[in-house]
Amino acid sequence: MIDIQRYIDSTLAIDSSQSSEDIKSQILKKASGVFLWVALVIPMLNKAFDSGKTDALNKRLRELPTELSLLFHDMLMRDSEDCDSMLLCIQLVLLAKHPLSLQELYCGIRTGLNDPAPHSSLPGYYTMRRYILSSSKGLVVEVYLNSISSMQFIHESVREFFLVDGHRLQSVVPQYWPHLSNNFIGISQDALKEVCFSEMTTRIPDVDVMVNNFTRDYKNQRVTRSKVTKAYPFLQYAVSNVLFHSNEAQSYGVQQSDWIEQFPLPKWINLYNIWPDGATIHRPDVNMLYVLAWQDFPPRQAIP
Repeated sequence: MIDIQRYIDSTLAIDSSQSSEDIKSQILKKASGVFLWVALVIPMLNKAFDSGKTDALNKRLRELPTELSLLFHDMLMRDSEDCDSMLLCIQLVLLAKHPLSLQELYCGIRTGLNDPAPHSSLPGYYTMRRYILSSSKGLVVEVYLNSISSMQFIHESVREFFLVDGHRLQSVVPQYWPHLSNNFIGISQDALKEVCFSEMTTRIPDVDVMVNNFTRDYKNQRVTRSKVTKAYPFLQYAVSNVLFHSNEAQSYGVQQSDWIEQFPLPKWINLYNIWPDGATIHRPDVNMLYVLAWQDFPPRQAIP
């Protein structure tokens, strides 16, 4: 309780007064010793205070549920701002093949919203953090492991809210994202495939010159690879995993055969070879059957 009290004192940004002390006491009481509840609630209260809605702050606190799953539900349902970026953020954190960095997640969301981040003027670190915090409604944070950071849900219970707790999943999805209610994972995987594909096709004109230099000048491949990665933080993930998300969508019943048939394989190979998997570099003349087999994907996607 002492640690929670200290956290409240240090992070709740409201004026010092008797009413503020009452609010702190209410938070401590409603938290019932659950630190995560406090960590989720305080940003909401700070936002209300920053907006000048001091009279509504007490009412907001009283209405907040104490059960974590209901609090997640409340956070998603109450705030209707930036619904599209919130959905993309949750899909990317929930279903990405591996945890994304701050830059990857930021650029992935922007690409999915058809507003790709310009490579010449990426925002600063704190601007991107605020963007993710706003998009995720506070459910996604930066986590460090062995000095390497990635963007993950603030607690494993958030993931379980979508993937394990079937009852809660059904209570959120039809109301907030009705188009996902029948096949949340399959349609979400297909959406991530489209985000990756959009990142590829958007960046191809800009990267073509770099790729040509890459293939012609073997001595400077490392320098070129570093330049492309820095300019387009999400591109490596997109190229490496666009077929993975297509395969996952197919496994949940979202047909991919038409999309696979139109897939620009030569362009993908040029991009893929910037970041080869181990020593594997695909020749320009390989076909889709070979690529799908190489990635251990079942033949159901393959071109007839």
